[in-house]
Amino acid sequence: MRYTFLLLASLILLSCTSRPPEELQAAEPELPTMVLEEATYRFSTRNIVPILVKAARITIDDRQHLAVLERASFTQQGDGGIRGSSDLVTIDTQTNDVTLAGNVHIAQPSGGFAISAETISWNNGQQVLSSAPDGVVEVTFDGSGTITGSGFRGDLSRDSYEFARIDQGEVQN
Repeated sequence: MRYTFLLLASLILLSCTSRPPEELQAAEPELPTMVLEEATYRFSTRNIVPILVKAARITIDDRQHLAVLERASFTQQGDGGIRGSSDLVTIDTQTNDVTLAGNVHIAQPSGGFAISAETISWNNGQQVLSSAPDGVVEVTFDGSGTITGSGFRGDLSRDSYEFARIDQGEVQN
């Protein structure tokens, strides 16, 4: 009787504390591939001159194909180079699509324009810079005015820029 009780007690304890291996793996937190503090990220594709991004923190996750850059500022060398900053930059490392969020500022001094927004996205395949339909964007053109609106879409391959709705401003020719 004593052995039966010990055997029964052992089986009950084992059934309560053991987990299948797949549950143990699911319980482990997924860590990023790499985390860098105060580092520089080189963003480049075959279509553009590389952009150097300095960030307070860079998290790279190869499994999810993401690079997340916090408190970032960026510059691109060359005649048509851009510069800017954003609180958060998320890059899909497979497609090179980019989302900038929080205090987004992008300027192209040689082109004479600057863009400010809370969130804006770059579709690398289509060469399109856009905001959400209700995302407010301000575009300033040197010497010709400022436009504030929502639903911004800038097609860089065609040099075409449009808003779904203009809230304020106009551009003088």
